[in-house]
Amino acid sequence: MSSNTQTVPINQTQFSHPPPPPSNFGWIFALFGAIIGIPSSIRNLAIKLILTLIFVPLLTIIAILNPSLQLYLTERKISICYYWSSPWFCTSPKQLLPMNYSVIIDIKSILSLKDGWEIVSDGGQFSKKFLNQDAEYQKILIAITGDYNSGKTWFLNNLENTNYQSSYQNATPAFSFVESSISPYVYMDTQGLKRLASSSIRDDSSRHSIKDIKALDSLVSDSYNVPSIIFEVRDTGNNDDYCTQEQRHEEYFQDQVIPKKVVVVHNFKNLETISEVEKYIRDDIINPEIGGQLVISSTPGTIGCQYWYVGRIYHFVVAKGGSKAGKFYNKCTFDLIRSTILTNQAYVPKINILNSLIINIEQSLRNNLRDPNLPKDGFVNVKKDSWKLFSFVRNIYNQFSSKPDPDEPIDIETNPFKLIIENNKIKLTNSSFDLEFAFKDSCGFKNIDFNPQCDVTFNELENNFGITCDLPNSYINWSCSKNNPNIVFLYYERKSPTYSTSHIKNKINRRTYIKHRKYFVIPTKHWITCKSLISTAVYKDGTAHVSLSEDSTVVAGSPFPKDDNN
Repeated sequence: MSSNTQTVPINQTQFSHPPPPPSNFGWIFALFGAIIGIPSSIRNLAIKLILTLIFVPLLTIIAILNPSLQLYLTERKISICYYWSSPWFCTSPKQLLPMNYSVIIDIKSILSLKDGWEIVSDGGQFSKKFLNQDAEYQKILIAITGDYNSGKTWFLNNLENTNYQSSYQNATPAFSFVESSISPYVYMDTQGLKRLASSSIRDDSSRHSIKDIKALDSLVSDSYNVPSIIFEVRDTGNNDDYCTQEQRHEEYFQDQVIPKKVVVVHNFKNLETISEVEKYIRDDIINPEIGGQLVISSTPGTIGCQYWYVGRIYHFVVAKGGSKAGKFYNKCTFDLIRSTILTNQAYVPKINILNSLIINIEQSLRNNLRDPNLPKDGFVNVKKDSWKLFSFVRNIYNQFSSKPDPDEPIDIETNPFKLIIENNKIKLTNSSFDLEFAFKDSCGFKNIDFNPQCDVTFNELENNFGITCDLPNSYINWSCSKNNPNIVFLYYERKSPTYSTSHIKNKINRRTYIKHRKYFVIPTKHWITCKSLISTAVYKDGTAHVSLSEDSTVVAGSPFPKDDNN
């Protein structure tokens, strides 16, 4: 999250320290190349050229007078390289990962499992023990969860007094691990979920399909079965998704001999006054209509430092840093989390993290992947007994002998879907599999009832606007408001599942199959009208999308691969 965080090039699978300053003035040309690397438009290129012509000579003069600046710029050019993704300056984007984490499982795509997911480490003592897969090396795993840009990394930085960089800005891969300053904890920082629209603003979005994004979200979500403690960071006012949240919390506690500790941190990052925060506490935490209660716990002798224990879930609140609400809540809240959650280690199980995570990933991927060359069982070939004459004679004999028919002989060719770590990569033991997604409309559903997630992107610099909604297996329709030209409506109705078994049908809440409506406010810009916006509507892979750009030749914020936009 911090602009002071640096990234460094990776040497094979270990982080290295920043290289020494290049001789002469080679770093200047590298900086120049990074700045003008890959322009997104003629206008941006002109801006970069002007800034380069002004700042490079100035920095050259200063660097001659102050050699220490050369080292600083040499280190900072790494971040510039990461931001611009310039081939003039970088050897490969894979070589650039956050330096603060000890171990990273770099999942570029679910289907890249065929070649292996790279494991990157800093080479320290913790990472060596972590990767050794020694069953005796056990720690308490804490997961930091939540949607994209909800403030997960900000929360971790404040809890541990660290400076890890945001996955929203710097695309931290699926799983990142770091040892806590409070033994024996290890944090698992995860990428944000529900990032359909946000993924479209990244340079590599064209390489990912909607199915891949949803599959990775599903994998990250399933990984929450592994940790003993879960910190779920929620953004301001997500009460409209309460039913989905409640179902997710029930899954946290499912099949647990020793229950997890689940902590919801309400990050009111846009609220500055105490009264605003108190309103959301009443609406989102202690509201009796959603199962809330007035039971409050606090540290004796303190004012405002409190948490709520609702239905086996701990609730804490933080507010915008530096504001009145932030000064009132934040420090005491983090102190209270440390004293209430982290210092009490009794009955919290320790695990071998990497082994447990790999087993969990195996189970999750079996539901989302298949080999197109094998039957729908996925990764097991079943062959019937081909000796028909023997079967015929046996059946006649059984009829006269009044013996029950034995099971028909079968020959099972087992191709186990099993993961191993080899050459610092997580890969399948059987590399002959061809992998494809096993679902059609989306990434499969754990719950029959659902609450759609919608993301809105508005880039004032590029002058483009887009709306993306995750609406799998649904009928959808966009329309304009008759009374307000800046309002667009999205009507959606979920298709009733024809594949459901009887016991599942009994659990279906029929209210979720009526027609629903969401509305969105359109920015007041001369190049946006509601009719022109809805004329761009696309519905694909369970995702509804509309977008407009001032430049009609630019596809604005599309979450679909570039070759699928048409």
